[in-house]
Order: sequence, then C-alpha cells, then structure tokens
Amino acid sequence: MHRWISGRRMVVALALAGAFAAAGGLAIGKDTARTPEKRAEAAMEAKIDRAQAAYATARKKCGDAKTDARKACVHKARVDRDAAIRLAKIEKVRELNALKEKEEERRTGQAEKPLSDAGKFAAAKARCEMMGPDRDRCLAEAKQRFHKT
Repeated sequence: MHRWISGRRMVVALALAGAFAAAGGLAIGKDTARTPEKRAEAAMEAKIDRAQAAYATARKKCGDAKTDARKACVHKARVDRDAAIRLAKIEKVRELNALKEKEEERRTGQAEKPLSDAGKFAAAKARCEMMGPDRDRCLAEAKQRFHKT
C-alpha cells in the first residue's frame, strides 16, 4: 500500500511539473514576446524551465535508491538536464541566425541570384581544372554544354 501511494505521488508530481513547464512555454497575456528575438529568448527560457522541472522530478525519483545507484541516477538526471539546456541554447542561436538571414534578404530586397550561364561555365571550368587526367575531356564537355568554342 505504501509503495502505491508513493508511486501515485510521483505521478502527480510529474503531471504537475509537466503542466507548469507547458504553461511556461505558452506565455499567454501581457508577457507575450512581441519581437522575434524576444520570442526566441522566451522559448529558450521555457525549455530550460522544463529541463529544470524534469531534473527535479528525476532527483526525487532517485531519492529511494541506495548510494551507488542513487549517484548514478542523479548523474544521469544532471547530464540529461545539461544536454537539454545546451540544446535549447543552440536552437535559440539557430533561430536568431535564421531571423538575421531573413531580415538581410528582406533589407537587400533579393535572395541570392541564380548563376548566369557565364557563371555556371566558370564554375564548370574550375571543376574541370581539378580533374587531373580527365581535364581536357571535362573542358570539352563544358564548352559543348554552354555553347562555347
């Protein structure tokens, strides 16, 4: 009976931790981030909060274990938390970099222009220069493909 109660308490604790973590990620109301940078920061903080909550519940779960097993359990929980935090930070940086690229494209008014035929021929010619013994055949094919004589 006692194990069932402690197991039930664990389920309730995990459910509450998940609910609080999920609510932290929604950010409904006046605190809603208005700029993309603030949204990225808020998303990272929510992920870190979820990782901290998962770590706390995992540590409580490890509390009943014996010494060596408890140390291993706590170490695994700590490693999982640290990995989740690092991943959240990496995702934030990636999102901010994507936003910067998008802003740069919008600011310049154009994305990268596709290569012209002359540019494509120059790239093919450069590739052929590295071919070694097949260089002459490659150059002939490139000239034929781009109608160069």
